[in-house]
Amino acid sequence: MTKAILDWELAIAERNKREGREQGRAEGRAEGRAEGREQGEIINQHHLVTNMHKNGMTVEQIADVTELTVKEVEAALEEPVFEGLQEA
Repeated sequence: MTKAILDWELAIAERNKREGREQGRAEGRAEGRAEGREQGEIINQHHLVTNMHKNGMTVEQIADVTELTVKEVEAALEEPVFEGLQEA
């Protein structure tokens, strides 16, 4: 092969590598944002359940209002919010 062809193939390979890296970064950012939203929802839900319970609502009432199961409400009340995030 001639030097011109080798240079051209190298340029194509470098461009593909750069585009792949950029695509990977974009996908990583999108995944990170989605994960952050999910964790934010967990925190908000935990605070909501905790505040409702502190204001005198029963576990059953909280479950009815939030559309969570009684077990999910009980779990939210029993574990600190950040322990729940480690599993998410």
